[in-house]
Amino acid sequence: ARHGIVLGMTLGVLIDEEREGQPHRWALGDDNNPPEADDEDGADCTNIAPGCPYKPTFTVTAPGYIDAWVDWQGDGNWEQPGDQVFASQPVTAGTNTFTLVAPANARPGFTFARVRYSSVGGLSYKGAAPDGEVEDYLVYIQEPPKTVNIGEAKLEDLGTDVLIRSKVVTANFGEDGWYLAEQASLGGRFAGIGVMEREDWAIGDVVTVYGRTVLNGCELMITEYASILEGRTTPITSLGQTNRASGGGQLGSQPGLYDFCDGFDPPRPAYGLNSVGQLVSLWGRCTCSEFGIPPYNFWIDDGSNLWDGTWCTKEVKALGVRVRVPSGYAGDPIQPGYYYAVTGIMRTTTSWNGSCVRWLWPRTDSDIQLIPELEPR
Repeated sequence: ARHGIVLGMTLGVLIDEEREGQPHRWALGDDNNPPEADDEDGADCTNIAPGCPYKPTFTVTAPGYIDAWVDWQGDGNWEQPGDQVFASQPVTAGTNTFTLVAPANARPGFTFARVRYSSVGGLSYKGAAPDGEVEDYLVYIQEPPKTVNIGEAKLEDLGTDVLIRSKVVTANFGEDGWYLAEQASLGGRFAGIGVMEREDWAIGDVVTVYGRTVLNGCELMITEYASILEGRTTPITSLGQTNRASGGGQLGSQPGLYDFCDGFDPPRPAYGLNSVGQLVSLWGRCTCSEFGIPPYNFWIDDGSNLWDGTWCTKEVKALGVRVRVPSGYAGDPIQPGYYYAVTGIMRTTTSWNGSCVRWLWPRTDSDIQLIPELEPR
């Protein structure tokens, strides 16, 4: 493969010139040929595994096209069906990110990729192009991860790579992560989990996620390598619980939550279903509200005599479950004494002594509903 060098049209920042090919078992021939530079700086991709989504990125200096190949079978050529992963893919100046799915029969281990960038596109893995650049990369394909449901992901050891297929998006909090649940037909009322990467999935999207289990404070989540949209559906319904029964005890690597009840000391492990990461509906009387500019917190108590271990103010141990008012909330101020029904993702925070306790995150203003039939008190 060869390209005419044209000023202002490179794959990455660096480019060098060889009059002949420089073959090397690790694709380092041109880099080991002084005084040439290591110019393979235009493409990047990590965490590739058979049957899983992955995210290649290409950085270019001008609009053009990408043609690219991966030797998925490690057989020494790019001629097998599926080896060409991009054909005349338009790119713009800057960094371009895409999401693909690796073939299920990709052979784990080291293999090679070739990326060609030009103004014409439609290139073969060999032959001439009038401009742009060709770069070759050593690529590592990981062993296939465990394919699990959400409950099974929480039972795995921390740091386990998992593939979670066909789950419904229940919330997207932007930089704070987005959330998945099992589809209702698959028992979706009983499992939810957060994903720690920014993706613009909408509530109701059906997605597949490849990533690693991590502990984010008290909450088990997934650090996403890549995710891909499968389709769209109706969002699942929330799980209705009493405040005391929400949260639940430890589930595998998912820590349990604690209750401060009967005098608030000592804390007791919460009982019932572990609903951390799940879309939950609770209700109760507002016992305290921080007010201020959203986001802020208030507390609702349904009579469970539950204290979540955090203070509304330095002087007030507010009974009930802590609720986070969404950023940009435009509803009426939350007032103590009034009754509210709240739907949101059950997340976690830490109490004054470090115990893991409940923190309910509504998604939109409509997730917080005043119950007008109940008089404030």
